[in-house]
Amino acid sequence: MVMRRVALYDIASSKLRRYVSSLLMDYGFIRIQESAMVADISSHLLKSLYGRLRSLKLGVNEDLMFLSLCRRCELAVYSVGRRPLPQKRWVVVY
Repeated sequence: MVMRRVALYDIASSKLRRYVSSLLMDYGFIRIQESAMVADISSHLLKSLYGRLRSLKLGVNEDLMFLSLCRRCELAVYSVGRRPLPQKRWVVVY
């Protein structure tokens, strides 16, 4: 099922952070903050992405997490600032 997913990460290594960011964008994620991205992807694609990210060697104080927003939760997102959450779009990953 396609849901809005939010990826949040705190990674000290610039090289590893760029790799994670690039991989997330390959899966259709759009940056909403410096270390936060959002996408509308299926559970299947999320599991595929998670499988690729699981092998990363993260430091003790580094982390990467995904939050899934149901439609009701998505409607309850409030934002202060100029940028609203991106509209839904479809991405094909090869």
